[in-house]
Amino acid sequence: MRRTARGGFTLLEVVLAIAVLVAVASLGAALWTQAGDASLGAQQRERGLKLQRIGTFLRDQWSQRRVLDPLADDEDEAGLPRIVFSETGVTFPTAKAMLFGDAPLVEARYEVRRRSGGRADLWYIESPITRFGSDAALESRDRFEAERREVLLLAAGSFEVERYGPPVADDEDAGRDETEGGAEPRPGWFAFTDAEAERNDGIRLTVRYSGEEAVWVLVARPSR
Repeated sequence: MRRTARGGFTLLEVVLAIAVLVAVASLGAALWTQAGDASLGAQQRERGLKLQRIGTFLRDQWSQRRVLDPLADDEDEAGLPRIVFSETGVTFPTAKAMLFGDAPLVEARYEVRRRSGGRADLWYIESPITRFGSDAALESRDRFEAERREVLLLAAGSFEVERYGPPVADDEDAGRDETEGGAEPRPGWFAFTDAEAERNDGIRLTVRYSGEEAVWVLVARPSR
């Protein structure tokens, strides 16, 4: 008479099966963690490179700006729009285009748009300059035939915009020690205020973006 096969598992078989499952689960968790860390590291490096690329292009554009007198009232002697520093960013004419590749001259504007909660977006706005000189003075709105925009940074953690120049009345304690004895206040970096400065000779943009920080400084020395 044949004996039937046993239908259950021994205690040893159950323990071995559990041990194998635990080992496989631990290995999978470790691999998942390593993959997540690698992904976060790659994202961090990509954010850093993004800030670096923006800063490099901004400095390249700035080096090819086309304003003879950055402190002119409205336009320089060639009829080009002047450099404008403001609490929202910087605008300047340049020979290096981003969005209009064939344009020999464009107006580049880097604009900080504030969000609630202290965050901000960085927009780039570009317009080709097709007229300048006496024609531009007659009809300035015809200078730009189109306008293109691109978001460079979304929801940056913070964006500080500072100007370089003499202090104004709203700059608390600015240049107080320099004014003693009749000396004029010394220029420095100040936040933009409602009071208009005599002049702004430079701008400093400090951005904090997903754990990365970049500082971009533009100084308005006379160029070509």
